[in-house]
Amino acid sequence: MKNAKITSIFIIASISIMLFTACNSTGKKESITPQTAVNDTEKGISTAMKTIYEDTLKGLVKVKTITQTQSDKVMEEVTKNVSKAKDSINRLDKLVKNKVINQKQADKINQEIEKAKKNIQGK
Repeated sequence: MKNAKITSIFIIASISIMLFTACNSTGKKESITPQTAVNDTEKGISTAMKTIYEDTLKGLVKVKTITQTQSDKVMEEVTKNVSKAKDSINRLDKLVKNKVINQKQADKINQEIEKAKKNIQGK
């Protein structure tokens, strides 16, 4: 009888502690909705693409295909409205039209970006 009483008290105390601990939690759990998951995925993709562009443009500046100023303008153009504009070719057309870069430079940038994307996908 004494063992049953001690076991009962232990069980009641354990349950009480678990209830207070669970109810007293101050950590706010963030709910994940499908839209949140999509936004996080797009953010990851845009971050990866930004890195690809940065690395590619640095290389093109180094070999003097484009200037640093042109590189900055290309980065500015390709990083605005990332979620709306998926195709880099159309984004560079605006820079060609405004004579920031020429068509040959735009083609080389696109060629190098595609090569970098394929290298990443192949890994």
